[in-house]
Amino acid sequence: MLDMLAVVEEAIRIFKVPFIDVTLTGTGETLAFFYWAVRRPYRVRNMKLRCFNRIHAENFFDLFIGRCEHLILQFEFERPFKLSREVRWPSKVSLDLHRNHFNLSKLINSPELCFINVHVTDKQLNAFIRSWQSGKRNQRLRRVYFQQWAVLNDVLSRIQVNHKDPLKVKRVFTLNNVTWSIDGGIDIAGPNGKTATIKWEPFREEGMPAETDEEAFRRIFRDYKFTRVTGSLGKLYVSSFTIFVW
Repeated sequence: MLDMLAVVEEAIRIFKVPFIDVTLTGTGETLAFFYWAVRRPYRVRNMKLRCFNRIHAENFFDLFIGRCEHLILQFEFERPFKLSREVRWPSKVSLDLHRNHFNLSKLINSPELCFINVHVTDKQLNAFIRSWQSGKRNQRLRRVYFQQWAVLNDVLSRIQVNHKDPLKVKRVFTLNNVTWSIDGGIDIAGPNGKTATIKWEPFREEGMPAETDEEAFRRIFRDYKFTRVTGSLGKLYVSSFTIFVW
């Protein structure tokens, strides 16, 4: 591993590479990388950790000092584990985990979180939002994305929400040089005057064509009108949703 890192270092010098991407899949190469990187101030853009056991995960977090822009965690084991110390989290963290590890998300103090195929329950998602609302967790959070099937009504159970008219409320959100357009949405009051806005993608049967922008807008407006009349949404099944924090 150290011989390979020496080759990488030479290539960085010759080709003047502005950053490196790293994938760590074992305890040995994780130890070797941090031993090599501690005295080399290279910019690490993406660091991916693929763990097959709890010991590897614990060793990684014992050594990790937050020196990357985007940390990607992929855990191939189910046994829960705890962080042994406070972690310096980078500006973006993506998680592909077993649901047993979802409690880790409440400890990740990062502006941007992405959950890919974690498949947690609606109750766990509800607890995540409530923990942010309490002001005790995730206070740097600006955007969180969940790619998973959920019933949005159950995710927002017992949480006071404000449905925005997509004809009148059109907003733009920018983070890390990426911009999202939000027509309407569901607003949630957060701590210290913050507001969280939810934008979602509906659940669609496999093989169905993707929505056009116009179809998506019409659907959002129908949901808004129904909510205004009845006071609540019907069962709203979604395949993904994003929470933006203003």
